[in-house]
Amino acid sequence: MGFGEVFGKSWKEYKDNFWSIFIFMSIFILIPSLFVLVVNFSLIGNYPSLQNINLNPIVKSTEVLGKTEIYYYILMGLLTLTTIFLPMVASAGILKNSLIKERYTFRELKKEGIVSLGRFLLISIVILFFLLCLFLLGMLFLFILPGLVSIVLLFLLLVIAVIFIVYWIFGPYVLFDEKKGVFKSLRKSMEIVKGRWWKTLGYTIVLILIMIGISIASSLISLPGILVYMIYIFGGKPVSSGIFIFLSLSDAIANFVGSLLIVPLSTLFFKNLYLKVKKNKKY
Repeated sequence: MGFGEVFGKSWKEYKDNFWSIFIFMSIFILIPSLFVLVVNFSLIGNYPSLQNINLNPIVKSTEVLGKTEIYYYILMGLLTLTTIFLPMVASAGILKNSLIKERYTFRELKKEGIVSLGRFLLISIVILFFLLCLFLLGMLFLFILPGLVSIVLLFLLLVIAVIFIVYWIFGPYVLFDEKKGVFKSLRKSMEIVKGRWWKTLGYTIVLILIMIGISIASSLISLPGILVYMIYIFGGKPVSSGIFIFLSLSDAIANFVGSLLIVPLSTLFFKNLYLKVKKNKKY
């Protein structure tokens, strides 16, 4: 099965379950994003200093932050962080259900997404912790080693990171499919990829390029608002509240449209690739 067949099967599965996925992701991605915007608009409307920071590009870079502004950034940071983790619920729900059946309802996605989030989050944290250690090691090299040597070592660390990312790419699927522990799932993923590493990397790169194309296309939704905002910035004029709201809403919708395609399709693609490779057939 070539890349086109795997992607085609994933696209068909996506279309067959579109409305379930749409409702599921609307609740766990779109609505939380809109809630964050409502909180942001409310705070900006009630505090003049926050209006200056958000609507005046000149003041934004020179304003001395007081307690109100600091609390504002902390609150918005926490709310934004929450919306970053919520797509994991979507990924976990789609991943778990798609391993069991080809069609699934919104209720099934919601149930499995919430139940499976802990394990999905755990394996993600383990992988991210490993990558973070490599990053910190690279930063250490930059400070204690000569320029050329540190650059070479940074490149080697990057290569190591890519090698393990590809080897562990099926880890979450093994975790839910075979109900193994986190480290056993990562080890089993390495066994599955072994001998197919380069092809798995090639498939991943092609998929990433497709996802980048989808992201660029969806970002066009917010392009008019961005252009108007840039005109105000270069003109040194305060942005009107109407333009700020329009830009924020269009950006939230653009991100949702991108996520609505990228999250399910990438999850389904690697699920189908995992099932194919698991059968030890050439691809």
